[in-house]
Amino acid sequence: MKQSDFVASVLKGEFVRSDMSEQMIPIGDLTAQDVLDIYYSDYSARMKEAIGEFYETVWFLLGDEDFFSLCEEYIDKNPSQLRDLNQYGDEFPAFLKAHELSIDIPYLFEVAEFEKNFWKLFHADVEVSEQVFPQNLENAQCRFSNGLVLLSFDYNILALWDLRKGNISEEQWEHDVDINISQYIVLRREKDQVFIHSISKAEHSLLVELQKGISVGEALSSVDITSEGVSNVFAFIAGPLKEHISFESKS
Repeated sequence: MKQSDFVASVLKGEFVRSDMSEQMIPIGDLTAQDVLDIYYSDYSARMKEAIGEFYETVWFLLGDEDFFSLCEEYIDKNPSQLRDLNQYGDEFPAFLKAHELSIDIPYLFEVAEFEKNFWKLFHADVEVSEQVFPQNLENAQCRFSNGLVLLSFDYNILALWDLRKGNISEEQWEHDVDINISQYIVLRREKDQVFIHSISKAEHSLLVELQKGISVGEALSSVDITSEGVSNVFAFIAGPLKEHISFESKS
């Protein structure tokens, strides 16, 4: 069996060790079964590494032992169908949401969802466009690039992200941070960086409506937002988001 075929079978969880050990070549004092076990352990470790690279804050919150135990459960239930390990952990947030750990740590899957979106945007091939405000803005539609991601959470996810990165201390976390705060977030990719913007619920709702492709006027009429909030959103669109939101005249 070619090594590439073996790798694919490992990642897809299709191989049977007892059958494949006969095809392995012993090395030194190692038996064929020993060689196969080493190959399997290596690729299992690579899958855990792929999960750990995307979900560092989940890892930080759980600690090494619980995190790697969780990874083993995920790997057992989700044999990879992909050769690209960077995509292997895409279902990890959904796995966490259904896991019993989320009973005691209800924000765990939201942390994972945030991290998945952050790193997928970081690695994405982003297209940008030149923005021109139309004369009749009310009837125009917005086109969003793939360099923007809108997220909403029931918990204070950014505080957990900052805690893991060392931007706030454990003392600040214990005394000053309320985890039970909803958050509305825009992730923006610019060159080789992802920027995080925290906005209000109403501002987030307006952006969500605009992303649907309805006219600006229809979006404004469907959201309960103050004139200040509207000004904030369009200043945001004309400023940091100018390469990612363009306008088209509605036909």
